Amino acid sequence: MRKSGNGLYCAECRRIKLREWMNASISRNRDHYRDKNRATAIKLRKKEKLLVVHHYSDGTGRCACCGEEKLEFLTLDHIGNDGAKERRKTKSWPGSSFYYWLIKQGLPAGYQVLCSNCNMSKAKRGRCVHNLGSVNENRRLSQALLRREKTKREVLGHYSGQLFKCACCGEPEIDFLTVDHISGNAKQQKDWHGTPRSGNALYLWLVRNRFPTGFQVLCMNCNCAKGRHGVCPHVA
Repeated sequence: MRKSGNGLYCAECRRIKLREWMNASISRNRDHYRDKNRATAIKLRKKEKLLVVHHYSDGTGRCACCGEEKLEFLTLDHIGNDGAKERRKTKSWPGSSFYYWLIKQGLPAGYQVLCSNCNMSKAKRGRCVHNLGSVNENRRLSQALLRREKTKREVLGHYSGQLFKCACCGEPEIDFLTVDHISGNAKQQKDWHGTPRSGNALYLWLVRNRFPTGFQVLCMNCNCAKGRHGVCPHVA
């Protein structure tokens, strides 16, 4: 590197020197910068979700079905039940990337705020169980869904000690209950052992493998919040 007559580096050398100093600083403080960047990203995602939830709930910040208010439990629902079709078309997936996409599109119509419980039940039956009329209508399912219900009940009964309720909040509605990987390593188990992550495939796998340990029953709200934040708000 060349110095000028007054002992200072030239412009090009200053840029090189600064780049070397920044690289060395990042190497020394890699964990600090990683945590700082992660914290900044989490704040940004929360800000975007607040904006989207506030808009599509008309400022109430509540589930349009049951009135749930905790932000960690709230999601966006495609009112026309065409979420899968739209995701393939727009290549936007549930969660933060979807909220970002909505903001970029100017918050288009066709969405509402539901909690994860109500959203899952609506996706399964066309309407959430809160809005179904009679018990007969509530349980009117195709033969394929009835077989899945039977398998699901068998699994939920085993992992809840036949209590059929969420281990976190005590929710008893079968439509809302799911199986949770206690250690939170669903993706790793799928990659390493081929264990399905969720749904009917997971229930069948659990039955075929004689109900291995490491699972518990949670409602969709608690399960999703635990998956996104590491811990459910009820516990925190």
